[in-house]
Amino acid sequence: MDIKYKIAITFVILLTLTIILYIHYAPVNFDAGSCSGGYKKWILNKFSSQLVNMFMEERGLSTNLEYEIIDNHDNEDEQVTWDGRIIYITLRIKIDDNICIVNYEGKRYWIERYKWKISSINLL
Repeated sequence: MDIKYKIAITFVILLTLTIILYIHYAPVNFDAGSCSGGYKKWILNKFSSQLVNMFMEERGLSTNLEYEIIDNHDNEDEQVTWDGRIIYITLRIKIDDNICIVNYEGKRYWIERYKWKISSINLL
């Protein structure tokens, strides 16, 4: 093989790996910047049911129970925040006349992809 060909292939591989690592380690702002201010509402719409199901499974409740998310879209600034690669969501969930405030943390690992965990649950 020609040395120039090897250098070109190496350059392409390194460039590809750099782009992949950049996207992986990019902060939440990387995703939010393209939404022109609607990212918090979009995040709530996309992940609310998944997060409620996570809460129900952790509490040993049937995922078929009826639930209501209280104040889901009234004040996104308080419900959704982020710092670096971590996004924080707070949901008020009403199940069987009980209201729980559930705080979630999501670690960004790819474009609009998060690994979620429940950080705290408070009963009202």
